[in-house]
Amino acid sequence: MRGAIFLCSLAWAAAAAAVEAPEFDTRSTDAAPCGTGAPPPGHPLPEVRPPSGGLTLTVRQDGNRLCYVANGIADAPVIRVRLGAELTVALQNEITDPAAIGAVSGP
Repeated sequence: MRGAIFLCSLAWAAAAAAVEAPEFDTRSTDAAPCGTGAPPPGHPLPEVRPPSGGLTLTVRQDGNRLCYVANGIADAPVIRVRLGAELTVALQNEITDPAAIGAVSGP
């Protein structure tokens, strides 16, 4: 009987956590600069194949959370280029509170 009660309470806690956690969405918006939710384990990373003009990566901040945004997607991309091709990456800093850097980096 105790095992059944424990399993029921465990299932209830898992269901409650699933309801409270926002769905994973990588779209960067004004309301959610780093998207919403957390990526599920093993999710595929987006691939970017920059045009000849290069690629712009933007560092955005959502509270203490920092993220790279490429093409409106707030998920660190895998950058694919041909061997021998020239790659230009422009890094745009949109961090509004420098204290957030200390929260995500080591001493």
